[in-house]
Amino acid sequence: MALATYVAATPGTQPDFRCGFDIELAHAILQRMADGESLTAICRTAGMPTATTVYRWAARYEAFGEAFVLIRQIARQNRSWRVAKARA
Repeated sequence: MALATYVAATPGTQPDFRCGFDIELAHAILQRMADGESLTAICRTAGMPTATTVYRWAARYEAFGEAFVLIRQIARQNRSWRVAKARA
């Protein structure tokens, strides 16, 4: 399945992003999250789905959803460790 076409939103409007699940795109999102990038930042990148779409994928596709939850937990833990280290 090819990537969906992304049409940049004009100020004051919502982006028009219609996208079916794409395993390569899902993998790229998970990899970027594992590298410490926030989902919000990832979804602001041209060609990426909205955060709502990613959450829908996580709810609909079990393997992606499990990986998504695990990576978010690890990212949360890493942020906590960085904060604790900075305070020490």
